[in-house]
Amino acid sequence: KDGNYKELVDQMHFKKEMTEQDKAELVKMLEDKATKTLEKKGAIQGYEITSEEISADGNSATVRYTMTYANTKDENEKVKLVKIEDKWVVDSGK
Repeated sequence: KDGNYKELVDQMHFKKEMTEQDKAELVKMLEDKATKTLEKKGAIQGYEITSEEISADGNSATVRYTMTYANTKDENEKVKLVKIEDKWVVDSGK
């Protein structure tokens, strides 16, 4: 919501080593995508976590949430998390 995509990327887990250049490119891609989304849907008004499903081994989870935008109806989304060194981070899938 605050547009700090670098912080988001810093909170992501990658299966392979990411260079600073790789991370900078990902930040730029996220900024571009978010700009287009917000132009279409309007500003983010808020979000609500609707469920959390933690795996049996306790090392991964799926969090479902509802995003509320200014110009469109609410949208249901999900994000996958992994636990790395007792800290939950976004699973990049890569």
